[in-house]
Amino acid sequence: MTTQTAPAVSAGGTPPATPPSSSGSGSSWLASWRVALRLARRDVRRHRGRSLAVLIMVGVPTMLICVGLVLGATSQVSPQESIPLTLGTAQAHVEVNPGGGRVTQLADPSRGYSTTDTPAREIPGFRAGSGAELNAAAISDLTGAEVVASSEGRIRVRIGDRDLGLETLALPGPERFTGKVTLRSGQWPDRSDEVLVSPAAARRGIPESGPLQIVGEGGERTVTVVGTAIATTQWGAPHDLVTTDSDLLAAEGARSVWYVMGDRPVTWDRVRELNEYGLLVSSAQVLAQPPAQDDLAPEWRDTGEVSSDQAALIALGATLLLIVIALLVGPAFAVGATRQRRTLALAASNGATAAQLRRTVLAQAIVLGGLSALAGVAASVPVTWVIAREVTDRGSAMGPFDVPWWQLGAIWSIAVVAAILAALVPAQRLTRLDIVGAMRGRVVTPPPSRWLFVVGLILAGLGGAGVIVGLDRSEYVIAVAAVLLVLGTLLLVPRILHTLGRFAGPLPLPLRLAVRDLARHRTRSAPTVAAVLAGTAALTMGLVGASSDDAQEREDYVPQTLHGEAYVYSGGPSDAADPFARVERELPDLVVVPVQSYRADTEVLPSGSGEVPDEPFATTLPRGCTVDDLLGTDESGGGDVDAAPGTGTGNRCFDLASGSGVLPTTSTISFMPAAEIVRRFALTGGEARTVTDGGGLLVSNDADDVVSDGRVEVARGTLSTDLDSGRYSLVGSATSSRIPAVTRPRTRDNLARSVHAGLVLPSEIAEREGWPVMPDMQLVHDPDGPIDARTQERLQQLLGDDTYVEVERGWQNPLAIVIAVLIGIFTLVLLVVTLTATALSMAEQERDQATIAAVGGSGRTRRLMVASQTWLLATTGIVLGALVGLFPGITIARALTSEGWDPVTNMQVARDATVDVPWTALLVVLVAVPALAALLAGLGIRRTPDLTRRTE
Repeated sequence: MTTQTAPAVSAGGTPPATPPSSSGSGSSWLASWRVALRLARRDVRRHRGRSLAVLIMVGVPTMLICVGLVLGATSQVSPQESIPLTLGTAQAHVEVNPGGGRVTQLADPSRGYSTTDTPAREIPGFRAGSGAELNAAAISDLTGAEVVASSEGRIRVRIGDRDLGLETLALPGPERFTGKVTLRSGQWPDRSDEVLVSPAAARRGIPESGPLQIVGEGGERTVTVVGTAIATTQWGAPHDLVTTDSDLLAAEGARSVWYVMGDRPVTWDRVRELNEYGLLVSSAQVLAQPPAQDDLAPEWRDTGEVSSDQAALIALGATLLLIVIALLVGPAFAVGATRQRRTLALAASNGATAAQLRRTVLAQAIVLGGLSALAGVAASVPVTWVIAREVTDRGSAMGPFDVPWWQLGAIWSIAVVAAILAALVPAQRLTRLDIVGAMRGRVVTPPPSRWLFVVGLILAGLGGAGVIVGLDRSEYVIAVAAVLLVLGTLLLVPRILHTLGRFAGPLPLPLRLAVRDLARHRTRSAPTVAAVLAGTAALTMGLVGASSDDAQEREDYVPQTLHGEAYVYSGGPSDAADPFARVERELPDLVVVPVQSYRADTEVLPSGSGEVPDEPFATTLPRGCTVDDLLGTDESGGGDVDAAPGTGTGNRCFDLASGSGVLPTTSTISFMPAAEIVRRFALTGGEARTVTDGGGLLVSNDADDVVSDGRVEVARGTLSTDLDSGRYSLVGSATSSRIPAVTRPRTRDNLARSVHAGLVLPSEIAEREGWPVMPDMQLVHDPDGPIDARTQERLQQLLGDDTYVEVERGWQNPLAIVIAVLIGIFTLVLLVVTLTATALSMAEQERDQATIAAVGGSGRTRRLMVASQTWLLATTGIVLGALVGLFPGITIARALTSEGWDPVTNMQVARDATVDVPWTALLVVLVAVPALAALLAGLGIRRTPDLTRRTE
């Protein structure tokens, strides 16, 4: 006789909590996990679509976090890592302290050194200013080792009709300095007329091979480019050009460095000896084995260690990763668990316990999450290597490629934990699995808890209020409140979906079916809404903060000059004549106007009583004020006063005056041709005659305190500076002139017309009276209209990259491209989340789709149903996310815009915060994302579903 044992199914049709027998519980537990993991591996291969979705949702965020960590580790160069970058194969490099005197330094002088009052010891045979090569023998005798003389400076090259400035390294035998100079392409220079260029210079138009024309004060010279190379500076940035001939660099403008070669290391004691000669020394041995704090000079103790926020950044990144992955991948595991209800019900009917069913779902999270996170970590390394190489080729400083494997391992573990947490909720629901209902295909979702809804309302209210008021208290209050706000809103989602289902009656059939399906399958719908909510909240928060900051800066913006006009700052005296002559020849339609200030050429100024040369000045004298009042005879006035918010300096004369030269008044005096003043301010009649006859134009809101009888008093003289106190003193006596003046109020428009000067005087006065004036900038305008981008580019080419050329085009948001990219990324994420949840749920709806088709439902009806369901999921999540994101967005806006400077008065002011909600961008997301998701979901419906016979 055969005996058959009934399966262990508990009353009510739910799986038992524990197995019938507890014998061998440890081995049974391990065996259960082995079976669950084996089933999970098989499930990954069978359901490739869901596996790919999880791979994207887990792998992409993991890869992005890991890319950030690897880039951070690569960009942070430790003293040990800097040895090959700065020294190559040399034992040390030595340079003269530019400040003179003996020095004390840290192990790496680029991180800190100071000059003492003790004169430096004389280096035998050393001649200051003679260049690196002429002093190489003296440095070699002093160090007792072979020395390679190197020079660093800037040269100009001509490419077509453009002059470009290149940072240049003159280093004999660069192939000896492995690590400092890395050949990228071509060959090493063999002759003095052969050079290497950096990839960044090649991007600027420098040829990677062939002739290159060097332009200098001594004439022109042609060299040959034989390859590309990366040659790092002491600060990690690459040089633009490498040559073996120091004659390319002017001796007086070059920085001399001597590399100590050989096998004998330069010890810390030897470094301190060389410091007495006024030499700064970077030693390979000292960098590798830094001295103890007690061996440093007293002023440098406890400064060698630099605190790092790396741990905090890793913690923040890990937390974000945990939240993002849990929300993104939640819908996939929720739908997957729902699809497996019948399979799991069969297992439960054959004796599987609730714990074993949970392990089946959790094992899928472990396998899928582990593989996806591993793929993300593995992909991050080559991706970061490409990014780091590209950043270096573009001329930015990067260290040696460094992969922090333990950090990547921690991120992998966190990603797996996040996937498990995302699967924990659907796995826990299996303990209440209705076996009979699941096997018959019935899905019965209990009504949402009212208590959870009430708790969600309370948490959301407290969180929203805490985020708003937390700005006046602590950042911790804001962080906790933000968590409460998001958590409370997530608790509201099931009740919202349930309520939508109750009001679906009057809706059209496809939309009514979609709403009721979402309400019935809340275990599948709620995670999708939560994921869309989180992404939209983050996007809204960032958009509100960025838009508010942009609105404030747009409101505060003061144009530099008239709209469509260019302003040019020249790179040096040698660039002034020839480039602008070329502009006049090749762009004859443009008008170039010089803007000058009252000052002398500092290179020819005689030395006064102190170490700083005496300098000329000019200033307006408000009514009742003298030059001594401007200089200040007490603590309230003079050159070292501080402006109080909204009150100025407290020195009436100083606040009302406009000065030029060394005197630091609150506004300036500028000189330009009288005809230009008339044009810029559109003067007519008597005002125009006043200026053309030698008068000026005053831009001030207090003109009555400055102008008397239609004239402004301008004082001129010479100032000497006391280095100890920082105060100015008048040399001799000042002379004054009363100049006729036209007045205009200090507004944004008038500041643009005066180029931000308080008083504009005709340059003809300075020429007639012999006043010392020097050019500050050049204004360039086109009489036919604003200068276009092509003309601006041509103007920049003619003037060279040592000259700054900008065209006034009004306020331009520097973050516009970044914001557009962020909107695109978040839109893509929201689409992926919504479509993934829809695609995974469509397989579960096959029976429903077949039933609708069997009773006469057309393909259009089924497409509209799925499209409506997708649209409703996305719309609900985006609306809730926008509401949640508004609260922290307003807080960010208040923090960014509550204080600032009045651009007209140049005074600090406290004002009401600017809160600007970018409704257009939010509406685009609200309309475009659900519509596009619905369209794609509707197109994915099959025309003829497989019709199966239903038993109920």
